[in-house]
Amino acid sequence: METDFKILIALDSSNHSKNTVEYGLYLSKRLQAKVGLLYVVDKNKEMGSIDAGILPEDAKEKLRNEAIMHVFEIIKTHDINIEQFIVNGDPLKEMLRTVKKWNANMLIIGMHSNKSLFSFLKSSFTEQIIENTTIPVTVVSDKMKW
Repeated sequence: METDFKILIALDSSNHSKNTVEYGLYLSKRLQAKVGLLYVVDKNKEMGSIDAGILPEDAKEKLRNEAIMHVFEIIKTHDINIEQFIVNGDPLKEMLRTVKKWNANMLIIGMHSNKSLFSFLKSSFTEQIIENTTIPVTVVSDKMKW
C-alpha cells in the first residue's frame, strides 16, 4: 500500500546515478512511498560547440533526448509507478523548484567519492541544497553497492 510520502530522486547521466536510483527505490519500497525521478538538463551544457559544428539548439535537443532515454531505461526495469520530471535549467534551482512543486518529503542525491569529507561539506552545490530545502536530504556515495 502506497502512502502520501514522496521521495524525489535526482539523477544525471553518470554511472553513479544507478546507485542513487537503486537506493531511492529500495527506500521507497521500505517506506511505501511514491517515487519521482528528476533529471535536470544542465543549461550550462546546452551551449554546444561551434568548432564541432554543434549548435546550441542541437545540443539542447540532444541532451534532452539522452535524459528521456536514461529515465525510460530506469523506469522500464522497475515494476512500480514512477513520476518523471525532466527539466532544463540550473540544476540547483530546478531541484529546489521540483521539491516544492511536487511536495516531496525526502530528496536523494548522489555524490562522487573522489571528494574528501571536508570537500563534501564545502561543496557549494550540496551545501546549497541542504541549506535551501526544508526536507531531509540523503546523499548516496558512489562506493555504495546495490
